[in-house]
Order: sequence, then C-alpha cells, then structure tokens
Amino acid sequence: MIKLTKAKIKDSNYFLFLRNHESSRKYSKNNKIIKKEDHRKWFSKALLNKNYKFFKINYNGAYCGYLRLQKIKNIFHTSIFVLPKYRKKKIASRALIISENYIGSCENIFAKVHVNNLNSKKLFFRI
Repeated sequence: MIKLTKAKIKDSNYFLFLRNHESSRKYSKNNKIIKKEDHRKWFSKALLNKNYKFFKINYNGAYCGYLRLQKIKNIFHTSIFVLPKYRKKKIASRALIISENYIGSCENIFAKVHVNNLNSKKLFFRI
C-alpha cells in the first residue's frame, strides 16, 4: 500500500538524505552534494511557499522516497525519487496518481527527465 505524507520541517534531514543519495544525484541537474545548512534554509522557505507540495512516499509502512510538486503558472513541475531497493514496484507511478488528490486531476504535470534516465522516461510515458 502506498501513502503520501505531507512533509514537515522536521523531515528536512530525510529529504536531504534522499536528495544527496548517489542514485538521486546521478541524473540531477545539480549533481553536487548539498550542505545541510543550505538545504535546511531552502527547505524551510519552500515549505512555506503555497506553490510547493512536498510528500514522503510510504510503501507498506516504510518511507522509501519523496515527491515534490512546484506549481509554475498552471503546470506542476515534478521531482520524484524512490530508493533503489524499492524500485520496480510501481511506487513512483502510484504516488503520482495519488498526488492528484492534492492537486486535482485536471492539472498538468511536467517532468524534465535526464536523457539517460531510462526508468524516469518509462515512468512518465506510462502515466
């Protein structure tokens, strides 16, 4: 079972861990390790921004990733990451579908996918 839990300020370290995970940085636009203090400042500010929605992805009682949505004009730009040991279980696609409960099914979702990220390409072609 997959659930999305809205992020809180206390989740900053968890999101930083996921963001700095080697497999997350591999296809990230900025593939450098983010410093804890820089992330805390950004995360705190972003949580207060009504155009951002942050979720922890819960799979069968274990947190296994995140989903971030940022509304720019009428489009939600998305960033999603699932830890490697939880992949190939359709967690990301289900999380995106569940996110419609928070943004509405008529909203557009946009993802900028790295040219070599085959798993993300497959995900967004399926959705």
